[in-house]
Amino acid sequence: MMNKISVIIPMYNAEKTIEELLTNLSEQSFSNVEYIIVDDGSEDNSFSMVDNYIEKTKDKRFKLYHQINKGVSSARNLGLQNANGDYIIFVDCDDRLDKDFIEKYFTTIKSVNADIALFPINSISSLDSNTITKKINDYNFKKSIINTSELSTKILEGYISTYLFGFIFKSSLWKDIQFNEKISYKEDYLALLTILITNPKCKIVVDHHPYYWYCDNEYGLSGKYSEKRVDDGLIVSKKILNEASKSDILDYGLACYGYLIADLEAINFGIDSNTKMIYLKYSDEFIKMFHYATFPNIKIKIKRMIQKLLLQTHTYILFHKGMKRVKNENNI
Repeated sequence: MMNKISVIIPMYNAEKTIEELLTNLSEQSFSNVEYIIVDDGSEDNSFSMVDNYIEKTKDKRFKLYHQINKGVSSARNLGLQNANGDYIIFVDCDDRLDKDFIEKYFTTIKSVNADIALFPINSISSLDSNTITKKINDYNFKKSIINTSELSTKILEGYISTYLFGFIFKSSLWKDIQFNEKISYKEDYLALLTILITNPKCKIVVDHHPYYWYCDNEYGLSGKYSEKRVDDGLIVSKKILNEASKSDILDYGLACYGYLIADLEAINFGIDSNTKMIYLKYSDEFIKMFHYATFPNIKIKIKRMIQKLLLQTHTYILFHKGMKRVKNENNI
């Protein structure tokens, strides 16, 4: 019997994009699939639109669930709890898919009996655009089969994004893994690295053809820059740092580098929100953590060295405000 694939789709206020996604899903060339749509307390017509679609088409592949608004992590967890497939794919409700998207993902992972398959992603500015603004995860690994250490290293270095729609997983990998429902930023980063840590011998295949179109627009699930985002980034970075201190697949120096980035977000937020205590606390932490960090390349190391010098000489605030002003002027 052909393997079944579960596609998990968290949904929140997606009435502007959900119809196109439903069409994309219904036209997929791979047939043995279940579409698990979890409405996370939408306040628009998203739920009724999907419900009406299922009632009209009688397409039994679609399963619709509803919960009060708990966040994308909770919605994905509910999807995992109700998934019956041999493989798991995550899709965002405001993106676009090639008609053979699921088939290509499945063919790639099945061809070498891998546990995870990784794909590049086309980033576009709107659903009706064919202009690719950038390619995500278009990293040229030297071989098509990689191990958990190689993938985690590129994630920590920042060369590979943890957008979940760039992967297909054997469902067994998620048996004892859940998304942390207390965080809404970098929840995918934490979940993916947790899978790699928990399954250090899993086999990963890399494909170099994008079949997923990520729409980087105002209707996405991503949270805005806020104190919650800063706190979540620090929580995730600290968890990864703790795991790196005892894991064979995570590089501790690179985990320190990841924590520097979280510190920097906190520093910038402290300046923008005029919260001196936050700025001072994480400036001090950045300076201390710098000595333990390993950097992806010399250019990044020099950039962080300059930032450390500016923090040590108490001139970073002026630098940050100046850079922000230039950016705003360029966007006018």
